[in-house]
Amino acid sequence: MTDMFLALTRGHWPSVIGAWLHLTVSFMVWLLMGALSLTLAQDFHLSQIDTALVVALPLLSGALLRVVAGWSSDWYGAKPTGVLILMGELAVVLWGWLGVHSYVELLLVAALLGIGGASFAVTLPLAGRTYPAAHQGWVLGIVASGNVGTVLILFAAPRIAATGGWHDVFGWMILPLVFALAVFVLLVRDDRQSRRAERDTHWWHNVAVMTRHPKAYWLCGLYAVTFGGFGIWWLYDMVLLAAGEFRDIDDLPLRRWTVDDPRPYGGGGRADARVQEVEERLEALRDQFNDLAERVDFAERMLAQQRERPQLPRA
Repeated sequence: MTDMFLALTRGHWPSVIGAWLHLTVSFMVWLLMGALSLTLAQDFHLSQIDTALVVALPLLSGALLRVVAGWSSDWYGAKPTGVLILMGELAVVLWGWLGVHSYVELLLVAALLGIGGASFAVTLPLAGRTYPAAHQGWVLGIVASGNVGTVLILFAAPRIAATGGWHDVFGWMILPLVFALAVFVLLVRDDRQSRRAERDTHWWHNVAVMTRHPKAYWLCGLYAVTFGGFGIWWLYDMVLLAAGEFRDIDDLPLRRWTVDDPRPYGGGGRADARVQEVEERLEALRDQFNDLAERVDFAERMLAQQRERPQLPRA
């Protein structure tokens, strides 16, 4: 354990803190629509297909923006790119807090929230470049743990929305974004000079070499089925819900998921049969109990009459 902490002193550990906070807050922004999907579906009266589209847009746009963010990180520097990403996220949550009043605006905000997903292509290279190769795995693991932001937003957003509405969730996100931006600007090392020298001499050559390397494509495929599954399987579940094919542990179809729906299974099926069977058994038990109570009452009355009857003298 001591060696692990000593390894952090081999590089610029403040940059690791700034990168981790950047990724954590960005993941919270990235998955805002997923965390608010039920509330948004109720307020905008969305169908399953409309809700699935709102949830999927940040994931899809985030995948595309990562390519742009990775190029910008190499070309202009990781710190300026990271600052631009946080400022973009801040602008989007401000719009979501103050200005979204239609489904079209909601789709635009959802697409722009993909900016948060682009953080991954900036924070990991930024932290890795501040450490020697022998310690990069440890450092990258620390920064990548910033995806805990998904847990935080999925836990907090529905509770805030239940008390103040989904607009308030966007408003509250301004606070961690401003804090992350301040920490990132103050702590992270600026590498623009070193990246500019590398860009001018070797960048295009290295890109050309990488595109001809078969292992690069294998690594991309591995990334697609591991971390890519983080969003792909979520989107797959949403499509199944929209199509009415998602099933629970009892193999019952889940066709609705609004919190005020009195029939979450779409009506009918084995669930209704089980409820009816339990009700019939309870009714039978109630009849038996009433019958037993009447018998006991009759026996008590007969015993009382027997005690009140005068006894005849013995012959």
